[in-house]
Amino acid sequence: MYVLKNGLHNQGLAKFYALCTVCAAFGVGCTTQANSLTQTTSSTWGLSPHLVGIAAAFATGLVILGGIRSIGNLCMKIVPVLGILYIGSCFTLLFLNRDVLLPSVLVILEHAFLPRAVLGGITGYSLKQAARYGIARGLFTNEAGIGTSAIPAAASGASSPSRQAYVSMTAVFWDTVVMCLLSGLVIIANILKHPESLAGVNESGLADAAFFYLPFGGNQFLSLALAAFAITTLIGWSYFGEKAFAFLWGDKNTNVYKLLYIVMIYIGAVIPLDLVWECTDFINAVMIFPNIFALFMLQNKIKPY
Repeated sequence: MYVLKNGLHNQGLAKFYALCTVCAAFGVGCTTQANSLTQTTSSTWGLSPHLVGIAAAFATGLVILGGIRSIGNLCMKIVPVLGILYIGSCFTLLFLNRDVLLPSVLVILEHAFLPRAVLGGITGYSLKQAARYGIARGLFTNEAGIGTSAIPAAASGASSPSRQAYVSMTAVFWDTVVMCLLSGLVIIANILKHPESLAGVNESGLADAAFFYLPFGGNQFLSLALAAFAITTLIGWSYFGEKAFAFLWGDKNTNVYKLLYIVMIYIGAVIPLDLVWECTDFINAVMIFPNIFALFMLQNKIKPY
């Protein structure tokens, strides 16, 4: 929003983007994450969504009321450790299923590039659905093109903008190329190696079925990792929305935003989320246009370092 205001000198577009960011914070960063948290804890440990929602709201509230240093310190401690453990677990499962690793890659490539898949995608409903949910979930995963990653980047202590930009660019690689690719390979390898594990399993349970074969409490570890990732996302997105809220209504009113955010964590934990997902995808899509427009219009302002 500051790029749109100070770079393009477009106050109206800046306010529109800030409003979308606040809405996205309540959707992308709050309700969907809180609901994912309760689904994970309910299916694995049988915990009440109401109890989990209250606990998540309380824990997140303690952190976000502590400010940006509190948020940054917690995320820096939790996320790298969980990321390394998750990647290590994926490599362990791929090693255990190494005899079907190459067939798994071939299955992915065949279903992507076989003539019947391409022709069916071009002519039928599948292309629309693949594009609709593929792009939407991609944006949800790495935020590439939305512009929100500039908000935490602006709060960093990097020595130069270009240095921080290089750091921010790696997020897409780690989120999509590494984490999502490894997760997909683990799931496909498990389908080929242990087809019996899919009995009665829906789409959301494919990862659980795969991690069941991890030697050290795979399902519990996966649920714990997903819950921790959800909590850190709740905490991180609260800062995104806070800065956008302050842009619109001033720093003095950010406590109102924080209170609403904490309440929305509980609400997101206990309500059905179909409509929320649709609204979240729509907001993400809308945010792309002012951001890409600003990048295009200001490309000559970028100086190499």
